[in-house]
Amino acid sequence: IMNKEIKHNIFNWKFLLGSIFSIYLLWIVFEKFEIHNFYKIILNANFAYILFAILILLFSVYLRSLRWKLLFYSNDEINTRILFDIQLIGYFANNVLPLRIGEVIKAYFVGNEYNISKTKVFGTIILERVLDMLGVIFLILISLLFSNYKYDLINNYLFLSIVATLLLLSYVLKNFRFKNLGENFVLKIINDLIYGFTSLNNKNGLLSFFYTALIWICYILIVFFTQLAINFQLDLLQSIFILLVSTFSLAIPSLPASIGIFEASVIYALTLLGINNNNVEFSIFLHSVTFFPYTIIGGYFFFKFYFNENKKIKNKI
Repeated sequence: IMNKEIKHNIFNWKFLLGSIFSIYLLWIVFEKFEIHNFYKIILNANFAYILFAILILLFSVYLRSLRWKLLFYSNDEINTRILFDIQLIGYFANNVLPLRIGEVIKAYFVGNEYNISKTKVFGTIILERVLDMLGVIFLILISLLFSNYKYDLINNYLFLSIVATLLLLSYVLKNFRFKNLGENFVLKIINDLIYGFTSLNNKNGLLSFFYTALIWICYILIVFFTQLAINFQLDLLQSIFILLVSTFSLAIPSLPASIGIFEASVIYALTLLGINNNNVEFSIFLHSVTFFPYTIIGGYFFFKFYFNENKKIKNKI
């Protein structure tokens, strides 16, 4: 099943179009890239800050695992350590495979590990994304309050309308189920997705929001400590702005790991901030701080789980 999903995504038109766009952006980015300057930045970097940024990155994955566990209706048997490993597997898959298929692979491994419907697991992953979006909204509000930019009143009303619509949609889904399904496979899948999506309640809601806030604080600190490592002289508010712009860029179909698009978005954010020196080098450096830990550690866990799954299948046969 997983292999079929991977093949389907590789030949998906969105992936092909996104790949072309990513390659075009990479060409633009590397046209201004100076390898000697990049080497100089690396040689003079304070790697204590980089190590700290990587530790914060891994801590954010652990926080995601704690939050994800809360989103399962019956989570007594769910092991946070296993969710931590599978979160890293998801990041690894997103870095090497197309169209963020890591989310599907996460659902596959958790479903097999705990004998839970994979569509129900995928519903919890959708809810994770909604919580992340609330974190983004929180960061936008901070930017609106403390930045020197003047925002258009119409855009503010539009922004608040989108938030209100999302909250209303969540409430409607919370109380919605298809009944009398019979043998309708599609409706059963939709019900499973809604079941997983609506697992947030009064008991786990506050703690989930708390973990979400901590996760986004971690992401801000990763950007901040990475720029400290090369003495880029950004403040926390500028770090938040770069994080927001690069986060929105992840929604654009692209090559795995958002290569090209991530760099272009960071360069664009820095340009808006009036920073025009070493932009390309910083964007590559920032991307590397997340890319390599996710890919190396996540790759280890991916192959570990993958071979374990194959052993289970052979034992059943």
